Amino acid sequence: MMMWQRIAVLYLPIVIAVCVWALRRPTPRAQTGALFAGLWLTHTLLAVNWLAIQWGWWRFTAATGTFADIPADLLLGWIILWAILPTILLPSQPLWRIVLFLLTADLLLMPRLAPLLILETGWWWGELLLLTVAYIPAHWLARWTRDDHHLYARVGLLVITFSALIVLLLPGIILSVTGTGIQTIYGAGLVPRFVLVSLLVVVGSVGLSAVQAFAVEGMGTPVPLDPPRHLVTSGVYAYMSNPMQMTLPAIYALFGLCFWNGWLLLAAVGALAYGMGLATVSESADMSARFGEHWQHYRQQVRPWRIRWRPIILQPATLYVAGGCTACSQVRQWFAHRRPTNLILRPAPAHLRRITYVTADGHTYTGIRAIAHAFNHIHLGYAWLGWLIALPGIADIIQLANDIAGGDERTMTAP
Repeated sequence: MMMWQRIAVLYLPIVIAVCVWALRRPTPRAQTGALFAGLWLTHTLLAVNWLAIQWGWWRFTAATGTFADIPADLLLGWIILWAILPTILLPSQPLWRIVLFLLTADLLLMPRLAPLLILETGWWWGELLLLTVAYIPAHWLARWTRDDHHLYARVGLLVITFSALIVLLLPGIILSVTGTGIQTIYGAGLVPRFVLVSLLVVVGSVGLSAVQAFAVEGMGTPVPLDPPRHLVTSGVYAYMSNPMQMTLPAIYALFGLCFWNGWLLLAAVGALAYGMGLATVSESADMSARFGEHWQHYRQQVRPWRIRWRPIILQPATLYVAGGCTACSQVRQWFAHRRPTNLILRPAPAHLRRITYVTADGHTYTGIRAIAHAFNHIHLGYAWLGWLIALPGIADIIQLANDIAGGDERTMTAP
């Protein structure tokens, strides 16, 4: 009985999805949205099912073909039926109807998966959790990608997705297979742990800053299927041309050192080889086709797999600082003393209430964010500090603390 259940929950969704895909012929953006929805459901289903097992909501009786005690075939069938198939089959239906249908289908079908799936008392709490963190965000992501809406929210969900799958899940699988546990790092001394965590923060902030630049200035996502519309050459890209490709092998290497695991170090080598080989070739061809001579000029200045100490700023930016404000004047003198690259320092006009940074293409940042972006024009050390400060949430906290300390908005006056 269980064998036939496992065959049905895997192959029946695949057959249905292939038929619907062939009949509907979704647009490229709809296909990308369906893929993203499936990826979101992959890590959220794993997380919710693991929690359901730990908290006694349900359990699986399969002895083989499992990961974290969850049958892999059931997981794949679940992803196809509840993420990929609805986005293609019901593209114009209101989201609440799709979610209500998925909830009803789960409530009807899950009890019938016994003996493969054994439901315990309170299992509907797990169903509500699935609805909240898995189904609804997956279909938001699919629709926003298809319609090219809600860019920042879309990027946020993709960051969570790929961080969970590539940065957490893959190392977790390697650690599980090789029998290495997190107790390895717990057993290390305080200083080694502090150093390794600090390095992870340094490396991770570089990748997150690159993603942020893609969204804010490039108007796109870091995923090649949903790329930026504009060439991004500022921020972290003024120091390195492939920060995200550098980040992944560095994180794997640090994980390998944290857990003293040779397989994770090998994964770092593999990620590095992929980035330097196929990814670089593919990226170069794609960027040349989309941005032409602008990309070629940038690539001549910022070489792949080389980190610069001083930036290449192709277009000047302007930092407006009030001359009549003592503290602001000190900020202006501080930047001028460090001879920033392609940063123009000008007195702030009267209508500006904070220090303001304006890029050549019109992006404007004020207060702490302005200073963080101006750091990009000095050198790599200050630039990294700026990348970290400018990340969502961090700049807001620092700005709030600065305002409380007396650095809030004020009327600017000319010197």
